[in-house]
Amino acid sequence: MGLNDIRLSASSLVDLYPSSLVNLGDVPAIHLDALPVGDELLTFDFSEENRPTAFIAAPSPEGKSNQSQPQAPLSPEGKTKQQPEPVSPEGKTKQQQQPEPVSPEGKSNQSLPPAPASPEGKIVPRTPPTATVPSESIPWKFLGNNKKQVLIVVSYEGAAYLPDEELSFLTKMLGACKLSLDDVAIVNSAFYPAARSSDYLRFFRSKVLFLFGPDPASFGLPLSFPHYQVQSFAGTTFLYTPALEERLRDELFKSKLWVCLKRIFNL
Repeated sequence: MGLNDIRLSASSLVDLYPSSLVNLGDVPAIHLDALPVGDELLTFDFSEENRPTAFIAAPSPEGKSNQSQPQAPLSPEGKTKQQPEPVSPEGKTKQQQQPEPVSPEGKSNQSLPPAPASPEGKIVPRTPPTATVPSESIPWKFLGNNKKQVLIVVSYEGAAYLPDEELSFLTKMLGACKLSLDDVAIVNSAFYPAARSSDYLRFFRSKVLFLFGPDPASFGLPLSFPHYQVQSFAGTTFLYTPALEERLRDELFKSKLWVCLKRIFNL
C-alpha cells in the first residue's frame, strides 16, 4: 500500500491544513496527491525531500507567532482568569508595596514623629530646637582683666556695663577685699539673653561669681538659693544678692554683703 492509495475526507484535510492555507469547503474524499482547485489540478509532492515535518503557525499582526503567546485559562463562568501578581520576598504584592510619602525636604515622612495633640485635640506644630552658640563665638564685652577669675554679673538695659554710681560702689567694695578692676570681669547680662551659666563659666573660667540682680534660674544654673547665701557648685563659689541700687533702699544691704565677702575671701 503506497501513499497514492491513501484517501482522506475533507474534514481530515481541514485538520491537516489550516483554513488560512487551504479552504476546501464541502469536498468529497479524493486522492491526496491531486486536489482540484477551480479548473486546475493542485498536486502534492510527498517525496522524502519534500515531505513536510511540521506546520508553522501563522504570524500575528504584531509579527510574533501566536504559539508564543499562551492564552490565560478560562474560569467556569467563561471569563479569563487573571494571572496572580508576583509576590515580593516580604510576602507583599507590588500593589501592596506603596512608596513612602516624601516630605518637601526629601525625607521620608515615616522618619518624622507625629506632632503632639493639644488637650482640645488639635495638632500642635513642633518648634525646631534652637541652635546653641559656642561660648567662644559669643562676642563678650566685659570691664576688667579677670586676672583672679572673679566674675561680676549685672543687668542694666541702658548702660554699657552699669551706671556710674553702682560702678563707684563696686570699686570701693573690691578695694575692701584687696581687689581691683584688674582682678575681676564685669559683664552686663542684658546684652546676652541667650547665654547660659555654662557659657559664662567656660569662657571666664570663674572661681568666684557674683549675681547682683540676675537670679540663679534666669542665669541658667540647675539650682536655686536665696539672697546672701554663699553657694558652691561645680568648683565655683556663687553669691546672689539684689541689684546694687537696692543698697539705697535697704540699710542692711551693705552689712549682709560684707559678711558674705569676708567668708568668700577669708578676710
